[in-house]
Amino acid sequence: MLWLVKLRKGQMIVGGVILLGVTFLALGVFMKKDEKNYYAHSLRNWQEADAVPGYPIPLNGDVKPEFQEFITMQFVPNLTLLSGVDLHMQPIASGFTHPLGEFSITEEAFENDGLLGVRLNSAAGGILGVGDPVYAAGTGLVLFSGKAEGYPGEVIVLGHRLADGKLIQSVYARVADRSARLGKVIARGEKIATLASVDDQVGLHFEVRESVGLDIARQEIEGLVLNELRSPQRFNRIDPLVFLKSHAPEGRWPDPLAVIHGAEKKSFNEVLEMDAASAAKLSEILSGGE
Repeated sequence: MLWLVKLRKGQMIVGGVILLGVTFLALGVFMKKDEKNYYAHSLRNWQEADAVPGYPIPLNGDVKPEFQEFITMQFVPNLTLLSGVDLHMQPIASGFTHPLGEFSITEEAFENDGLLGVRLNSAAGGILGVGDPVYAAGTGLVLFSGKAEGYPGEVIVLGHRLADGKLIQSVYARVADRSARLGKVIARGEKIATLASVDDQVGLHFEVRESVGLDIARQEIEGLVLNELRSPQRFNRIDPLVFLKSHAPEGRWPDPLAVIHGAEKKSFNEVLEMDAASAAKLSEILSGGE
């Protein structure tokens, strides 16, 4: 009988130890705090993030998860570094001309009341300018075409490369009837849109800026508002009229790309069309005459 009592006592102790262990294990499972796994956790900073819009992206990924700060980005063209392909595709602009042509007026100058560009209109001025063509100031790659918060109407951004390698962007806002497709190379002087009236305001908002990224929509970061028409800080903006004057093309010849694009829109017969004297000369050359 004694051995039976000892056996039961040992079984109770083992059972108690097992029950206690299971209890602690259960408490550990229920009280454990799962660490959140974020889609863009391994990226160095949110500017380089290619996560799906709406995913939180860490601003300081080198610290413990409980000390990390996150930002949730929407799909807006803000602080986006251009890819190597986009940078390579930006063509060299041999010169820049006025986006509204020679017969135009400046209705508001650069930095007037903090304006980060200039306000241009056709020579007629006012509402009479609505519908007039807007031309590409220089040969460039279409980096953006659409609406952007903080800018009036529709917006077009062209990327240009200067002869010294510097990357420049020209911005055209308060326009409509955009014909410039995203990713297309536009020649200097080609029509890209028309002037529009937005909230009873008429006139092309034209900017020139230095940039290797796309940063166009309005955004507020710790009280600093970026990408509005007016700001006490110039940021990366350049006086557009001074820039156009200092980068005017040599001579009055059209941009070669514009000539090519013009020829592409003509039929084969129109391209070969010539006067009688030129036709006779061509016939003489083809026949072996001198």
